[in-house]
Amino acid sequence: MPQHRKNKNAARKTPEYQEFLGKMRKLFDEAAAQGVDMRKRDDILTCRACGAYEDELAGGQRVICDRERHVLGGGEFILIDRKERCTYRKNAVYFKMTYEFICLICGAQQAQVIREHFDNIR
Repeated sequence: MPQHRKNKNAARKTPEYQEFLGKMRKLFDEAAAQGVDMRKRDDILTCRACGAYEDELAGGQRVICDRERHVLGGGEFILIDRKERCTYRKNAVYFKMTYEFICLICGAQQAQVIREHFDNIR
């Protein structure tokens, strides 16, 4: 494993980083209490670092699961940024969503790209 990756992984386990994640969660919860929903999205994200992923229960509640499909808790990953791009080519529409987020389980910051396209659009 490259040295910079080892340093990042070690930094995620520090009490300071865990405190930072706690403050982020609190900030998002306070914003939601004020009616601001910064995390609302339809896409399900997966952490490449630890394998945890978001899932949605039948009632619409989001949970976070581990690789073995055990529910670890309610909620979603911390969404930092979302970029959306839409292009039209040859009777098709292409969508690209890029989510930058922090995994609530291991603290890894990463991006996930989700692509969709619809053919025969006129």
